[in-house]
Amino acid sequence: VLMFHWKDETAYDITYRTMAYSMLYSTPGVLLRWKLSEWNGQFKVDRWKWLPIGTLTANILGAMVSITTIAWEYNLQMADVGGFWGIATLRAIKIGFSGCLTTVSTFMSEIHKLTQTRQDRGYKYILITLSISCLVSVILFVVIV
Repeated sequence: VLMFHWKDETAYDITYRTMAYSMLYSTPGVLLRWKLSEWNGQFKVDRWKWLPIGTLTANILGAMVSITTIAWEYNLQMADVGGFWGIATLRAIKIGFSGCLTTVSTFMSEIHKLTQTRQDRGYKYILITLSISCLVSVILFVVIV
């Protein structure tokens, strides 16, 4: 109902229609992140048991989904196909699903917890998360586009 409230093609209407559409994809992102959080503290190698592997997986997966939708959106716009609903669906998945899968607040909370016990672990976690996410994202974008 909310998506059809904004009928014009102004930037305002398109933005709010996309945001309303994004709500449909947010619940699966939240539920997946919640299930992945059960992996935290379950790393098999004792040396790396401190690593929140569930959150790391959620952040990397979210980055992968986000860059994939960005690349597909770019391809659709370059081919001048897709229309509003094609582009809006990709944006809704990126904002709703990936946005809920990769929350900055949880990432920062875990960095804070890790630096309270051993400061180097927080910095390692930042480096691991950002390095893997960036590397995978660049590879995916190059392959798709």
